[in-house]
Amino acid sequence: AVQQEVTSVTAKLLEGVEIADAWTDPAGRIFALAVLDRARAVEVLRRRIADVDGEVASLAARLAEERAPFGRARLAYRLVGTSARRVPLVEDLRILEPAAEAPAPAAAREARAAAERALAAVGVEVRVSGEAADRLRTAATRAVVATGMRAVGPGNAHDLSVDVEEDAAAPVKAEGWLVVRVTARVRVADARNEAVVAFVETAKGTSGRGDEATRRAGEALAARVEERLHEELRARLESR
Repeated sequence: AVQQEVTSVTAKLLEGVEIADAWTDPAGRIFALAVLDRARAVEVLRRRIADVDGEVASLAARLAEERAPFGRARLAYRLVGTSARRVPLVEDLRILEPAAEAPAPAAAREARAAAERALAAVGVEVRVSGEAADRLRTAATRAVVATGMRAVGPGNAHDLSVDVEEDAAAPVKAEGWLVVRVTARVRVADARNEAVVAFVETAKGTSGRGDEATRRAGEALAARVEERLHEELRARLESR
């Protein structure tokens, strides 16, 4: 029963742990002794590290063959994410075997660098209109850069474009306060101007002064656009 019901809370999740013994104290609290087969755990971790290295090598080979800029970016994004999984595995390995060495193959290190260059090679044009254009342009640019791609200004060569149109409604009085509602319509298009992402975000600001309500609404809208745009771009990069 103890083996079935015990709940484990640890800083690390390690496979291969077994409950070797249990003891109930006079107060009714149950203590469980967990035992880890160190050699088996080390073997599992080394196998997982090798799997990551193999996946990186496979993605690197596909990246070398891909010619379309955004296609390269998608493979590069997956390669960077896959290689990042190696770090915690090596950290776990060193907990069990402090003297363990698990350097990444030279090809894997080169593949990661090539992937980062491929991501940065994708230019994303950012175009914004509306009263809060500067704030929204900053938000959209940060969302693009967070993916590893490169944001470019209007008129520059690009592989994707992000258009953000902002509309602000006139302040409305509500229970003695002024409320301003703003809307952003966002469209991401490929080089053929075909939409790949489209969404709408809204926000509101409340204050005793119209200018302050507008400022608060603009800040809230920019934060939502940045978060949503980053999520949508990331999902697009992660799609297979």
